[in-house]
Amino acid sequence: MKNVVLACALILTSLAANANSLNDVVADISKNPGKYSLVEVPQTSFSAKQWTQLSALAEKESWIWGDTILEGDYISSNEPVVLDLVEAVYSGKSLVAYKIVYSAKAWDTGACEVDYDALEDENANLDEVLAECTVGKIVGNSYVNVTLTEAERDWDNGESFEE
Repeated sequence: MKNVVLACALILTSLAANANSLNDVVADISKNPGKYSLVEVPQTSFSAKQWTQLSALAEKESWIWGDTILEGDYISSNEPVVLDLVEAVYSGKSLVAYKIVYSAKAWDTGACEVDYDALEDENANLDEVLAECTVGKIVGNSYVNVTLTEAERDWDNGESFEE
C-alpha cells in the first residue's frame, strides 16, 4: 500500500511539474520572445493519435470564446474547431512546446440585421439566418506541452475574427 501511495504521489508531482513548466515557458515567451524560434510542423509529422490529441486541445481551448469574443458581435458555427497550424517552439536546440493556431467558422453580426428568434431554433441554418452578415472565422492561439497533454492560452495573442 505504501508503494502505491508513493507511486501516486510521484505521478501527481510529475503532472504538476509538467503543468508548471508549460506555464513557465508561456510566461518566458511573453517576456523574452527573441529567445525562442518557431518552426512549422506539418500534420504528417504527427501520428493520427497525436493529431487527435492536438485537435482535442484546440477544441477545449476554444471554449473560452464564450466568455471573450462571442460576448461581442460574433456568432460561431456549430462545426468543429479546425487545427490550422502547429509550430514547434525551440529555445536554442531544445523543443520546449508547440504553438497551435485553431479556428471556427463565424459571422460578424455588428453591421447586419439578425433574426435572433430564428437562431433559437436548433435546426436553424446559420448560413441562411446570417446571410447578410460578414462570414469569416474566429482564430485562437495556444501553447501545448511537448507531451501533448496540456495547453495554455496565448494571452498575448487573443482570439480574433478574420474574414
